[in-house]
Amino acid sequence: MRLMMEAYDVVSDLRVWIAGALALSLLLDTVDLPSSELIVVALMVQMALSMDGLRLSKDDISEHRHGILLSVLLCYVVNTLVTLAVGALFIPDHAAMWHGWVLLASMPCAISVVTAAVLMKGSVNVAVVAVASTYVAGIALAPLISFALLGDAVDPLEILKYIVLFIVVPAVVTVPLRRLRLSARLKVPVIDLMMAVMLFLSVNANRGYLISYPDMFLLVVVAVLARLAALILVSRTILKKTGADKRSAPVYHVLCVWKNTGLSVSMCMILLSGTPESVIPCFVCMMVESLWFSIYTKKPVERARRSLEEMLLALFGDVQDDLRYLPRLVLREADLLAQLVVPPDDLALLLLVPVPLRGSSLRLGQLVGDLHAGGDEVYDLLVYGLDLVPKLVGLGRFRHKTHVAHCYAT
Repeated sequence: MRLMMEAYDVVSDLRVWIAGALALSLLLDTVDLPSSELIVVALMVQMALSMDGLRLSKDDISEHRHGILLSVLLCYVVNTLVTLAVGALFIPDHAAMWHGWVLLASMPCAISVVTAAVLMKGSVNVAVVAVASTYVAGIALAPLISFALLGDAVDPLEILKYIVLFIVVPAVVTVPLRRLRLSARLKVPVIDLMMAVMLFLSVNANRGYLISYPDMFLLVVVAVLARLAALILVSRTILKKTGADKRSAPVYHVLCVWKNTGLSVSMCMILLSGTPESVIPCFVCMMVESLWFSIYTKKPVERARRSLEEMLLALFGDVQDDLRYLPRLVLREADLLAQLVVPPDDLALLLLVPVPLRGSSLRLGQLVGDLHAGGDEVYDLLVYGLDLVPKLVGLGRFRHKTHVAHCYAT
């Protein structure tokens, strides 16, 4: 059981996938594969899995109509202008890279905005409306921006084609996916794997350039880090001034920072194949922003995990060997799944903790509920944790009897 949990921790950690993809892409010789087409396929798989189970209704659009304007402002005004400002520094000496910056600036936001909403206890409805609005806006704005700044260097109709395909194909694929009722245990590692595949293909395809011009690569990394810092600062300032609440702020923050770097990489490799250095800014942004995303979304989960561990250890004493993996079992389901909140009383009954310990159990249930654990996922937790439940119950009854005996004695 411990080995299984530890293995799942590894395969569900985006940072592990990123490190592995980078290492393989640089260590292996350039692979003879249609990298740009495979990146598009990986993007579609990632988006289809991320969209699985999501709904967009008229009520959601009406309720969050102000969020639509804010989403377009953050993605296509703030992010686009900051990206173009940083990319303009490359025009005098590296005009081909400027083309890559322009394509990056013209892309809609990353689909990971929805994942951020779940991980950060944000509003999934806000995230779905925000992502949908930027992609609808991108149908018109992406070709317009690229044509206005690059002219005939790229075909705007090709950009339009890929953006439409990127929206339509995953939406169609999600229809049969709903019948499979895939769990987050499966979807999260696959989504991370698709990110690693895109990173591997984009870096490996340009491995020769990176090895030949490491100083240029480092210069782009510095520019990307400066862009990231500027976007974080500007987005936080705007969200404070607009009064974004705690559930929507993480959604808009990620939306403002992270463009669809995978799509921009594919666009560069397909439309600008004659200038391979144009893709460098795009895949460096993919690498840096993926790392930032994994760190940014891990913070509240780690804080919740520490709080839960402290509460359980205080409740059950020194049986650390038995309890160490219980928080992981609870939080594994609570980290990523949708907003089917488990009532605290139900979770307390499921855990079968004796009545004198019900108060602490309710606090545990409330914590799991706040983390958006689904009812089915809690049942999965109990199945995997059956070897721990008898020990917890036995310990609770023992302490209850000891307490009662002490009361009679005194």
